[in-house]
Amino acid sequence: MVIGNVYKIAGASEKIVEMMKTAVTVNASGGMTLPEKDVVGEIELKNVFFHYPTKPTVKVSKNVSIKIAKNNVVALVGQSGCGKSSIISLIERYYDPIEGEILFSGVNIRKFDPKWLKKQIGIVAQEPVLFTGTIRENVCYGLDKNEVTDADIDEACKKANAYDFI
Repeated sequence: MVIGNVYKIAGASEKIVEMMKTAVTVNASGGMTLPEKDVVGEIELKNVFFHYPTKPTVKVSKNVSIKIAKNNVVALVGQSGCGKSSIISLIERYYDPIEGEILFSGVNIRKFDPKWLKKQIGIVAQEPVLFTGTIRENVCYGLDKNEVTDADIDEACKKANAYDFI
C-alpha cells in the first residue's frame, strides 16, 4: 500500500512540475474596472471557439453566440460533455476563447481586472459547495470580510432563499 501511494505521489508531482512550466495566459489581476454607473450587467458571447490548452484537437465550442440581458437568470442545460462548464469557465475568465469575444457591459472581458469581473457576476453551480467553517465564512468566501456587514450576510441569505432554514 505504501509503495502504491509513493507512485501516486510521484505521478502527481510530475503533473505539478508540468503545470508550473506552463506559461500564464490569463493574469490574476490588473486591468480596468467600470464605474458602478456604467455596469450594464449584460453578458454576450460572440462567435466563440474554444479548446482546452492541453487538448487542442478537441473542440469544446464552435461559433457559440449567446446574449444574456441584465438581471436575467439563465440555466445552461444539455448532455454531459456539451460544453456547459466550459462556457462558465470562459465567462469567469479562467480561460480565453481561441476565437471570438466575450463582452461584459459591452466591453471585452480581456480588458477587465479578473478580480473585479468575478465580483460582478453571480454563478450558482449545480452542486453547491460548502467549505468548513461558519455560515458567515461560506457566504463571504472570496470577499474582504472587513467590508461585509451582518446585514449584507442576512440579505445574501434571503436572496438565496437560505435565511429561514439557517
